[in-house]
Amino acid sequence: MSERPGEGLIGVIVFAAAIFAVPAGYGWLQEQGWGDYPYAGNYEKCMLETMKGQAASMKDTAERYCTRAAKVQTYIGHLKSTWTSTPQSRQYIKIDEEQDKWIVTKGVAEFSLKECADKPSDSDYQSETITFENGVGYLPRQDYKCWRGGGIAFTGYLK
Repeated sequence: MSERPGEGLIGVIVFAAAIFAVPAGYGWLQEQGWGDYPYAGNYEKCMLETMKGQAASMKDTAERYCTRAAKVQTYIGHLKSTWTSTPQSRQYIKIDEEQDKWIVTKGVAEFSLKECADKPSDSDYQSETITFENGVGYLPRQDYKCWRGGGIAFTGYLK
């Protein structure tokens, strides 16, 4: 089997970079609070452990398992949701769809300080990242008057 010039060297460089990058990634993920599962936040470690001694044909199965076990954050898309804004309570977004597949952790939505009846322009809207727990996400501000509804981009991980 012939090797193209430089192919072996590139492989060694990539392997060396991975060896140094993976431990740094593990530390950062642990600092973010992903350390409560054996593989929480450690997708690479899960894949290495799961694939030990397995045939390459098992890679897809291991990826599905490790995506769940490591709680890999994934873009979910748009879900039916409702914004509640009353003077008596905190403003929040509630996910209306039943989620049997995902744990929703974050959403990004746009809000305006102007009343919806005043037809806010694009520049009047501010983007907010909302942290969700049990299908509800409380807004960091309580003075928004208009929500650009239906445009929340949700992320989370598989149950």
